[in-house]
Amino acid sequence: MVKRKKKRRPIKYKPVVFMLTSRQKKSLEIHCQERNLTMIKLIKKSIQDFLTLQTQDHVEYQVSPNQLDLFENQTVEYLKKQHKKAKKTG
Repeated sequence: MVKRKKKRRPIKYKPVVFMLTSRQKKSLEIHCQERNLTMIKLIKKSIQDFLTLQTQDHVEYQVSPNQLDLFENQTVEYLKKQHKKAKKTG
């Protein structure tokens, strides 16, 4: 008897909408025509690095030197511990 392959789970797509000025759209169209791309392909290639990031990957952001430091490290650690306790209790 031949084993059947499991059906793959369908991929869910979500729409993303953003606005461009007419000048930006015209520039984008010209750029796409020169490189034989569609607008969608061009946009996806441009943001490919962000699309391939896993949700578990934590990116450490650099804080600018002029940013105000409101909390000391001890206070932040204390708040993290309290948050973990609250999650465990429910």
